[in-house]
Amino acid sequence: MLTRHSNLDVTILGQAIKATFARRGTALPTSTPVGLSDEFAADQTKQTQWRAFTARKQLRAPELPVIVQHLQRFLESVIGPRT
Repeated sequence: MLTRHSNLDVTILGQAIKATFARRGTALPTSTPVGLSDEFAADQTKQTQWRAFTARKQLRAPELPVIVQHLQRFLESVIGPRT
């Protein structure tokens, strides 16, 4: 994952995300986006779709719940916790 294998500056990334929302006149979401929710990660249909996608692309990737959990933590480190 790019978030693990790249030297991203989370401060600059957070500023860029916030600036993008401000420029669009949109507030940052206060709640967790659906695609990063625990419910999404636990959804059997989404897990099946994830496995099909990774198989089709011949990717060796962690299971969907692991990916979602990692992205949740990364997003929190960039723009703060969501509810």
